[in-house]
Amino acid sequence: MAGSVIRNYTIEVDNINKKSVFSIFPYPVEVLTPNGWENIQEEFEELQEKKLDGNVTLTSDEEQIYKEYKQLADSFYENKIASTIILDTVDPAGIDIVGRDRVKHVLDAETREQIPFGREFAYVHGASNLSGTIILPYDDYSDVYVVSDADEDGVAELTYVKTKEETDGVRPYYEKIEGQTYIYVDHFSGGGGTQADPYIVSTEQDLDDVRKKPGAWYMQDRDIVMGSFQSGEGFTPIGDDTNPLRFTGVYDGNGYTIKSLFMNQDRNFVGLFGYTRSATIRNLRLIDPSITNKKGYTGALIGYGFNTSVYNCNVISGIIEGQGGYVGGLIGYLYQDARTYQGSSIINYSYNYKCNVRSASNIAGGFIGNVNYYSGSFSIAYCYSTGKVEDITLARERSNIGGFIGSNNTSAITNCYWDIETSGIPTSAAGVGKSTSELKVTSTFENWDFANYWYMSQDYNGGYPEHRQFIQYQNGTGKKEDPFIILTEFDLSQMRWFRNEYYFKFEDDIKMTQFQANDGFYPIGFNLVGKESYFKGYVDGGGRCVANLFIYRPNDSFVSLFGYMMDGWIKNLDIIDCNVTGLHYTTAFAGQLSKATVSNCHVDTFTYCKVTSKGSHGAGLVGQVTTDGIVEDCSVNTTVVGVDYTGVFAGYLTGNGIIRRCYATGKGESTGNYLGGFLGYGNGSSVLEDCWTDAQLNGVTVGGFGGNTATLTIKRCLALGKAFASSGLNGFIYTGSGAFSDNYFDKELYKNASSTGGSGLTTREMKYRGTYSNTVWNFDDIWIMDPKYNDGYPALRKLLPLDLPLLGFRNEFGKYYTDNAGGRLRYLEFGTLVASQTSSPKPVWLQNNADFPVNQLKTWVDSTTVAKGMEIDLSMSDTPFLPAQELAFNGTLARGGAEKLYVRIKSDIAVKTGGTFDLRAKASPM
Repeated sequence: MAGSVIRNYTIEVDNINKKSVFSIFPYPVEVLTPNGWENIQEEFEELQEKKLDGNVTLTSDEEQIYKEYKQLADSFYENKIASTIILDTVDPAGIDIVGRDRVKHVLDAETREQIPFGREFAYVHGASNLSGTIILPYDDYSDVYVVSDADEDGVAELTYVKTKEETDGVRPYYEKIEGQTYIYVDHFSGGGGTQADPYIVSTEQDLDDVRKKPGAWYMQDRDIVMGSFQSGEGFTPIGDDTNPLRFTGVYDGNGYTIKSLFMNQDRNFVGLFGYTRSATIRNLRLIDPSITNKKGYTGALIGYGFNTSVYNCNVISGIIEGQGGYVGGLIGYLYQDARTYQGSSIINYSYNYKCNVRSASNIAGGFIGNVNYYSGSFSIAYCYSTGKVEDITLARERSNIGGFIGSNNTSAITNCYWDIETSGIPTSAAGVGKSTSELKVTSTFENWDFANYWYMSQDYNGGYPEHRQFIQYQNGTGKKEDPFIILTEFDLSQMRWFRNEYYFKFEDDIKMTQFQANDGFYPIGFNLVGKESYFKGYVDGGGRCVANLFIYRPNDSFVSLFGYMMDGWIKNLDIIDCNVTGLHYTTAFAGQLSKATVSNCHVDTFTYCKVTSKGSHGAGLVGQVTTDGIVEDCSVNTTVVGVDYTGVFAGYLTGNGIIRRCYATGKGESTGNYLGGFLGYGNGSSVLEDCWTDAQLNGVTVGGFGGNTATLTIKRCLALGKAFASSGLNGFIYTGSGAFSDNYFDKELYKNASSTGGSGLTTREMKYRGTYSNTVWNFDDIWIMDPKYNDGYPALRKLLPLDLPLLGFRNEFGKYYTDNAGGRLRYLEFGTLVASQTSSPKPVWLQNNADFPVNQLKTWVDSTTVAKGMEIDLSMSDTPFLPAQELAFNGTLARGGAEKLYVRIKSDIAVKTGGTFDLRAKASPM
């Protein structure tokens, strides 16, 4: 079919969204010529208009063309009810679309299913392994079905399609929107089988279909409970030792589980993956597998792994039993030989917890049965096993039965352990045997990373190490409608393991107390073994803050809270009092921003906040904004110290990145060239608009607004600070080019400065509304001029300072719970409290923001706002906590002074919800 020379459809390839759009017609619209496909529809429509126009006579050539087209249309007319088909590929070669009457197995499928009448639809040939969307022209269909021949054996299957609600969004499904019916279909539950767009595995059937494309990329997107394949031979292993069927792809479990995998086989190579070669399996958990095999090479995850790497995988409970030798809790046989096939065997961060291994032959291990190394890259590290290992023969005379590995011929197995007591095996061909109690202490595990990869608590794995990827959030599912809830420092650090298209919501301020020494906090979006090398998530800070962020990685680039961000967005989040040190593109918030948006986010100083770049492009908020990156309505108030191309707000703006409606204040210092009060360096087709800076600058070559630029657009921006330059000073851009318009700097502040990119004005002119053209500057929605804001210079409406309450409750880092009008800004969050328990005390500061001192200061709980069954206590100390409903503070509270108090909650045994409560305060002026 793909060899057709006539098409009843057109194809438009959308490279940006990685799709091909097929527009369907009943008659021919394209014909294949030596120069490729040529559209004949437009010419025919023009001729037809002339034919119907009584005032126009066709020429003889036009008459001949019209006649030929009519004959062509009659010969190739097909009823096709689909109006548009969208396939998730940018390579439509080999795909053809025909009517149902041209496909015999479609007719056969309808006959078998006793369809009462033949329906008109388009059949897509050559796309059985692609996801896609079929758009039908009407929405009044009583039944919707698709016919497919995914294995291309000539026998098609008819599948009735349910609604999106009925399938919970698992394909295939359909929905009716604005008079049309949209059918979402796929060989898998989504994706195209590539690294950038892997097949999505959502169901048992998806998992079973993996064997049909053994060389593709796969990603699991939810837990799978194996309700099918529970009798007879059970689930058939994915891959065997015949060349077309070996699994050679990548399977990413994405932190999800497969539960109750059942196999009862009589073959070599048995496991979820029977035989793998040059493959990678990562981030997958098997719970309660039941696998028995009468022959050899048996493991829960892999029966036989040839040049295969496994990262972040584990098996929990269950039984793995083999009669023919080479039996392992996770892998039966691992072979590394790079002479004939590429690939490495690297097994990291994996374990067997309580899965019993039973063998009736030689060579079995709690983790791996046999390891055979010949050549190439090979390593097994940071793994452990607690599973019982048994020789199940009557004589108990089998050899090479090991607690961790049965047989091994390499020394490249390090930092691995097994439990001598629970395994019942005192020896192993590799690994270190320890007692149960020793394996529940972090100091036992030499060089294990318990800050980023592992976590140890009695709540997980009975006190043995748990991989952080498999620790789920207590609140939320990570979906758009139910985001993961961030309440603690632990929740924040866990974000690095849930980095691909999850949603997050902060519901409390986070004070960083861990990671305050050595390298400090490991940036979210930095490399983790087996995970993407970037963060692609959706983060709503909820107006909350992360305080005391400490990172010291002077040899790493893109050092920040979010190191690399590719796609997604972050909004409404503040960073307060950070201390961040790195190499290039070092900043507080995001090291690199690509195809992502940061909005209403701020870096602020309460006591001390500093970013130190040991290289180039250091900045306060973002290091690099590049392809489709957007930063808007953000601000910084911090000290930035760098070498070259240092910007107080942004280090590097390039590609088609955009920064708009932002400001920078604080300090900027550099020992190299091109220090900018807002931007270090910019180029490309990027845009910077409606921004200002009043940062204090000290450097070698200094620009009040930017250091060095080329080609980018800068408009409606202001430089209002002061600067010292040992070599050269420019009031706006130190050096460079670009499309500059309506930019100004205060020439009284930047004394003797030259003017590139902006015009120098006096302070009086800068504070005069008439200076700014009404046709260019938007003072209705973006800018405001008022003496109480920004010292009378133009200020950004969305970023005006808070109107502070005269007596205000705030947290440790200056974030208030209400504004002066009583509007709620945040809650004093206590998280989830079990009925009849008392919370830990939380500190609150009561601050005097009046222009005068006060005395007779009191604070109390408004009892009318407290829910039934709850009790709110106040205290001036936390140890001991002396409960009271009202506190009176002696002496005078100076202007700007604050008193510290503590608040806790007690609950009744019968209470089910806590609700909210109000604190009140009053004082007398002096």
